[in-house]
Amino acid sequence: MTVPLTRSLYRTTAHAAGGRTGSVRTDDGRLDVRLAPPRKKVPGTTNPEQLFAAGFAACFTSAFAEVAAEFGADASAARVACEVELGTTDTPAGYGLAVALTVSLPGWRAADLQPLLHRAHAVCPYSQAVRGNVPLTLLAVDDPATVDRGTGDRGTGEPATVPEPEPVGEVRGVPVPERGAWLRRGISRDGGPLVEDRDAQVVWLQAGSYYADSRGFAGTTSFDGSQVRFHHLTGEPGDDTGTLRRDGENLVEWGTNPDGSTFLEIWTPLPGADGATGSWSGPDHHVVRVGRHVVHVDSRAGTYWRL
Repeated sequence: MTVPLTRSLYRTTAHAAGGRTGSVRTDDGRLDVRLAPPRKKVPGTTNPEQLFAAGFAACFTSAFAEVAAEFGADASAARVACEVELGTTDTPAGYGLAVALTVSLPGWRAADLQPLLHRAHAVCPYSQAVRGNVPLTLLAVDDPATVDRGTGDRGTGEPATVPEPEPVGEVRGVPVPERGAWLRRGISRDGGPLVEDRDAQVVWLQAGSYYADSRGFAGTTSFDGSQVRFHHLTGEPGDDTGTLRRDGENLVEWGTNPDGSTFLEIWTPLPGADGATGSWSGPDHHVVRVGRHVVHVDSRAGTYWRL
């Protein structure tokens, strides 16, 4: 689908002469380079694939930083590598490109970065330009050295092996599932690194519009088409607002606490969530059951147990 611009922010022009063995320069002279075919190692030259990879890597890094900043995360130390592969295709054109983006962020596990990558891919202008016609892989890694090493200028002639991307969809949150039991795997506070829950066990149960959190608050949820609001009816006063995204079976929640601090939480589904489900409330307590899981919240604390 073609999306027209509503307002021009920047425009530039590059002039090429001699094709892949010639040169390319911009109107303002800030770029003026000689070109050589990818497999020919000619000193002082580059090729269109390297120029495209450089532009894509820089643009995606900025998009990733903006997405992270929305939820209070500092992505200034993020590393991004963009691999662009030129190869043959079974199409009348005969040739095509494939792209792989690899990202790391110190203090973050690869599994927890993946949802941010997909959101950045949804807003990056380069991603939008290639979506639907260039195979693209998004990969988060733990070790920044993996990104720094990259794959180099291989020029091996091997067939492109980058798979088609998973659909990203609109940059919107999803509503809370009508029922479910989740265990929090980790939390990032105010943009800091993700800290795994090793000692504390935090459980969230959802039964219809009612929820209970073993940390000591319970109430109802609502969804405005983008964000979820957790209305605290028992326990800690105030409301939490957040955006939920799916990452496989997990739920990733970016949100804001009643005191204005921000958080990112990773929730993984608990087994044993099938069966009886319901919620009960009294003047000073709230109980939610989902399958074999029960959370009781009163004015003093929250308690979780498994039946």
